[in-house]
Amino acid sequence: MLQGHPRKAIALAELAVEEGRRVDELVGLTNAYTALDASYQLLGSPEKAVHEWMSLEIYTRLGNTRACGIIEYNLGVQAYADGRWSEAVDLYTRAQDDCLRAGDRPNAAIAAANLGELLVSRGDLDEAERALTDARRVLRSTGRIPFALFAETQLARCALEGGDIARAAESLERIAAEAAGVDHSGIVLEVAIYRALADERAGRAEAALAAIDAAAEAGGEEAALYAAPVERVRAACLVSLGRRDEARVALVEALEAAQAQGLLYEQLLVRRARAELAGDESTRAEELREAVRLAELLGIASSTTAAL
Repeated sequence: MLQGHPRKAIALAELAVEEGRRVDELVGLTNAYTALDASYQLLGSPEKAVHEWMSLEIYTRLGNTRACGIIEYNLGVQAYADGRWSEAVDLYTRAQDDCLRAGDRPNAAIAAANLGELLVSRGDLDEAERALTDARRVLRSTGRIPFALFAETQLARCALEGGDIARAAESLERIAAEAAGVDHSGIVLEVAIYRALADERAGRAEAALAAIDAAAEAGGEEAALYAAPVERVRAACLVSLGRRDEARVALVEALEAAQAQGLLYEQLLVRRARAELAGDESTRAEELREAVRLAELLGIASSTTAAL
């Protein structure tokens, strides 16, 4: 699962669950539950990621505060993806508190990095940058490289949404080079998505389109979680290249993927992009109404410019 091979992980984890339940091996069960839920999320099947609450119940019963914190930020990741942002903030905050109480600074930093991602998406860029900068420092110093790359990618998002496109593009180029050696298709693809977006905004849409296509092909079916943002960024590149009809097709595919996975934030971003491409005022108004509805569900203020 940690190497980005969810199908293999699921096969092993299901066997572990069967054996763990048979002999009442509780800690082994929680590890299997974590692998199952993370793998199903990566495969774009969040409706099957329902096991980690059982892990939290087990560790609460065992009195393992550190393990509770780790499970809480895993549950926060799913809540964020589902659009339950208030719940995600609560879970991330609880995770930080529990991990710090247990003396586990690296996992507290992972929770903080995930909270930083949510803050970027909500448009709270200053608060996000503070949380992410501290998280990156801890994760780098403790050798948690994949998680440090995640925090650095979110910092690049801060720069991108703050209008510093050159700094974002430079950071993402460096992050992409390091991520290539991590051997995790999901991490590589996520970095590629934001790098392509930065390049498109910098006027390099053709190169960005080629890069996002190559990254998506390399990720394959095991990175289905990223199908919606890949198509959305592809559409942005196509618009910049004057290929508006192709962009509309890409946005249809992006919306279908986001709806299939229940990704409310992605649906919001796609609706906004579709509104900009609408051929008539009635269609544009309809897309914007749906975008406003989704923003309200997520708790994004109407005056806030949501980040990509």
